[in-house]
Amino acid sequence: MMNSVSLYKIFLFCSLIILLSGCTPEADPLGQDNTASSNVDVSKMNDTISVPLPDNTTINYCHDFCSFVQGGENDKIEYNQSSKLFMCSCSDYAYELAVKSEITPRDLQLYNQRKIWWADLPITYRVMNEDDCGDYEIKKIGRAFQKIITATEGVVTFQKVADDANIEITCKYIQNCYHKKIDINREEKVIYEYESICAHAAGFAKITKMEGFVIKKATIDLIGLAGFSETTGTGASGFYVGSCGHPSVEVHEILHTFGFGHSNNSESIMYHQAELVPFTVQQEGACIGSEKSLEEEAEELRSIYGHN
Repeated sequence: MMNSVSLYKIFLFCSLIILLSGCTPEADPLGQDNTASSNVDVSKMNDTISVPLPDNTTINYCHDFCSFVQGGENDKIEYNQSSKLFMCSCSDYAYELAVKSEITPRDLQLYNQRKIWWADLPITYRVMNEDDCGDYEIKKIGRAFQKIITATEGVVTFQKVADDANIEITCKYIQNCYHKKIDINREEKVIYEYESICAHAAGFAKITKMEGFVIKKATIDLIGLAGFSETTGTGASGFYVGSCGHPSVEVHEILHTFGFGHSNNSESIMYHQAELVPFTVQQEGACIGSEKSLEEEAEELRSIYGHN
């Protein structure tokens, strides 16, 4: 069961892609070697100011942090006397500064737990092609974000923006996937209707930019069916068929952008088949009680972001 936000499970050799097939990491990016070293700047030390030395966790944090920063080949630790916090500076081989960031106790706590996280709340999002998505899916996306807000008791928040968003969402459509057949039995005077949906992934999520262990950008593709209201102007939504109307796929993909992997728990919102649309449309009554739980994921998010 994958219920923790784990760098171990998603960072290296996956290009930060979180797809239906999942990722199989080949190395632990947070292997904390106590012999790891980082340059410590003591230039500001003098006889009147006592500057503490960083412990091994702080040294390893800065070393690993810079290893995930483009142009962060060199790492250096400084001490900020005013904030009483260490600073981690990442620079390239020519010692051009790439990133300089304070190391907070929360950073070290999450580092020890091998987590990644969004730095700032609210996390902004933008729907890149609202007209193509249609009113139904736009509302469904909004419900998904609200569901996470409610589940985390308002600890995690989101804001819809017009540009420069943390999460960019795009609606796409799959062609020739839905089929409906009508068979008229004149002897029985019965009309039989058969409907089917091809097997396909209903969504993809990808973390596209990170700074150290901090998530900066992500994208989500939501896959609907062509031939419905968004593409023909009539009928049900291409995002409704096979979904029971729940925003489960949307929530699932949003949680991927937080670093959550797939779960083997069939009741979890992160169940590995949650991104799959059923082969056939749901029969009457099949949707009752079918909504997946995000209780464990919400608890994880509250523990991470409740200390902001």
